Amino acid sequence: MNPSDTILGTYQAINLNVELITESQLVSRISRKNVCFVMFVDDITLQTLSSEGHMLDRMSYIGIWRIVVVKNLPYTDMRRVGKIPKLLAHRLFHNARSDQHHTLLSSSSPSVARFSVSPKNPPQPHPPLLQYHVDNLDELGSHVITPLPNKQAPCLQGGNLGSAAEYWCNCGGYSIWLDSKLRLQLDPLLVLEYFLWRKGHEYAISNHYDRHCVWEEVAQNKKLNKYNHTIIDQQFAFYQADGLTRFNPFDSQKLLPSNVPEGSFIVREHTPMSNLFSCLWFNEVERFTPRDQLSFAYTYHKLRRINPTTPFYFTMFKDCERRKIAKLFRHRSEESRRYMLIGQEAEAEAE
Repeated sequence: MNPSDTILGTYQAINLNVELITESQLVSRISRKNVCFVMFVDDITLQTLSSEGHMLDRMSYIGIWRIVVVKNLPYTDMRRVGKIPKLLAHRLFHNARSDQHHTLLSSSSPSVARFSVSPKNPPQPHPPLLQYHVDNLDELGSHVITPLPNKQAPCLQGGNLGSAAEYWCNCGGYSIWLDSKLRLQLDPLLVLEYFLWRKGHEYAISNHYDRHCVWEEVAQNKKLNKYNHTIIDQQFAFYQADGLTRFNPFDSQKLLPSNVPEGSFIVREHTPMSNLFSCLWFNEVERFTPRDQLSFAYTYHKLRRINPTTPFYFTMFKDCERRKIAKLFRHRSEESRRYMLIGQEAEAEAE
């Protein structure tokens, strides 16, 4: 599957922390034909993958993953670099529609991407979406999808996703983001059905498994030395001055069920409002810290404040749902990464 032929991308960005290339065993033939699985890596990671036997084929694939080697990185902090494909997929693949082609902002090499940003269209109201119904999450594994009553939609059963793909290809662009530590446990089309199509959402992300208030997240980031404390304090003070308040789970007027997300798994339809939210979120990551949990709630509240009448079909789901669909693989240890780097440097000197 070439990136120019699809409107759904499943994206990962990996570095030496990743233990292995993870590939779902539950991807249907329809999804293999219509979904582009894109993995962003740097040169060092590509060398590491090759040394472990993961070799690119002539089309720059490893298994189902199209490998994109990033060049001319705009930041020295790889945590911030990783937020580019995570939050700006609509900029990297900005023409993703069924009647158009993906345009990867790249050099002449099909497997080399240069990260950049292009102008943004103003947000428009989100059109109605087809809604499907699945009785429970366990049924998704058997590829059973049935449309809601009185909807012009195909009835899909027994693993035949062809009609779903045909409808999906006439809707618009979608993407699924997976951190490198996760393996998708469900066919991508069924992920769209469960998180977006069933209730007409355009952006879905899980809440954090433990923390729900930015105050708690700030304290935890400083406790674990996740980033420079002074910059975290500056970011936090700015958000409070601009109206961010403590999360109150009993507030009937709260805009979000949690102010802290678990951002390792994101499902999106690339509508104007969805793209605008991602752009604003990335702006905060660039302005302050790459710890996107700190800026999530502020970004969402700011978006709703400046667009009070424009619908944004946003949902946060429980972390247990994320863990049901995306299996966690542990990162490499620091010692393991150090030995790999030493080995690569020795090979380079020998050459």
